[in-house]
Amino acid sequence: MELARSKAPRRDRRWRRRPFVVLLLAVLVIVGIPMADYLSLYLDNPVRPSLRSHQTWMAVPKMALAIPAYYRDAAGRGPDIETIELEVEARELQTIVDKRANALRVGVLFSSRQDLVPAVLRHRGRALGVQIRLKGDLRDHWAGSRWSLRVEVDDDGRGEGVLGMRRFSLHAPWARGFHREPLFLDVLRSYGFLAPRADIVEVSLNGRQLGLMEIEGHVGSDLLSQTSRPAGVFLKLDEDRLWREWVATAEELGVPWSINTPKPEDANNWRKAPIDAFESKAIRASEPLSRNLTRATELLQGVMDNRLPPSQVFDAERWGAYLAHCEIFGATHMVLWNNLRFYFDPTTDRLEPVAFDTGVLPERQRQPLATGVSLDCVGGELAFTTSLVADPVIRSAVMRALRNLDDQVHGEDLEDLLKQREARYLGALHTEYPWLESFDLEAVRRRAAELRRVNEGNLEDLVRVRLDR
Repeated sequence: MELARSKAPRRDRRWRRRPFVVLLLAVLVIVGIPMADYLSLYLDNPVRPSLRSHQTWMAVPKMALAIPAYYRDAAGRGPDIETIELEVEARELQTIVDKRANALRVGVLFSSRQDLVPAVLRHRGRALGVQIRLKGDLRDHWAGSRWSLRVEVDDDGRGEGVLGMRRFSLHAPWARGFHREPLFLDVLRSYGFLAPRADIVEVSLNGRQLGLMEIEGHVGSDLLSQTSRPAGVFLKLDEDRLWREWVATAEELGVPWSINTPKPEDANNWRKAPIDAFESKAIRASEPLSRNLTRATELLQGVMDNRLPPSQVFDAERWGAYLAHCEIFGATHMVLWNNLRFYFDPTTDRLEPVAFDTGVLPERQRQPLATGVSLDCVGGELAFTTSLVADPVIRSAVMRALRNLDDQVHGEDLEDLLKQREARYLGALHTEYPWLESFDLEAVRRRAAELRRVNEGNLEDLVRVRLDR
């Protein structure tokens, strides 16, 4: 009898615990689903920080805090994001898959117009014929589940394209620094530079949701539609030889290629790179543009051969301001010679910079300027910009621009622009990447104030190498 009486209370306690267990399981499911999604997105980034890094551990609580927003977005009450649907036939898609497999094997993607395959793009109820291909030199563009793509709309320039762009790229968000690249492009455009438009869009491929990607306009005549500049030609320095000889160097050394493989010096010399034009078909069909191309090539080749001083080829004020922005915002990637893009203005007979792949750094990765520490955007491998500041006319323009920009970054106009545009970009990106931090304008302001110490007298001392290339 005593044994029977002793079992009943234990049974009652088990029943009383069941609501708690059910509640605990429900909480685990409610929390676990979004956390699993966020973690999978974090791990999909091929250039993410180490799992043991401080950045990773700081991201986890931000994921937890974003759980309410996760369910808000799932209910369709999240931010308004444009959607792009791509449809590619199996044979054409296999061409892209094979190209990616080769890039993964080599470590570098070699691409050309011959890689373009037909596809259909659906946007805002329209179906557009397009050509697409894999893009991006390095693994951050195609090692994850979202592959960067170049897209060209088949409308011969007569249609509006997609968001006003007829040639554009779709990038994995991490390949363009999440919100930093589109935000900095907005800043550059606000200061009068030619810079492609960018936004965050939702992309699907053959019905499979890829998620958020950055859409970014390509260099070409589309950039002139929002400015008063006349029709002109766009140029670049061809980097194909650099990449091929760089990979060949690794093969000769018997090691896999990596970014640390020694660069072949001759192929990495901007003065020896071939000059290439964008939209060559349109140029050939236009006598004025053909004349512009001849003149622009003549000028650029003249400075490459040391026959012409940079200030007789490049718009000194615009290039001075461009280098000032590079220094203050830490956008060193945009002044590597193989990332340079040029617009020839036939009315001024000068070449202007065109923003492309700026690589603007997170503010915490910036080096403080101090005695004996070089500038970010001249010296070392940045032989092109080093040659620019060797010209006294452009050097003076850089000094003026640094002073002017220091005043401007402390004004309200830039702060208002950053808040407005960042609200759009981060509003979208936080649905998948809640750990992303806002742009630190105060760090930019501190950098601008530091750069006031640079003058023509000490500039050369702050350059990593002699101004002799």
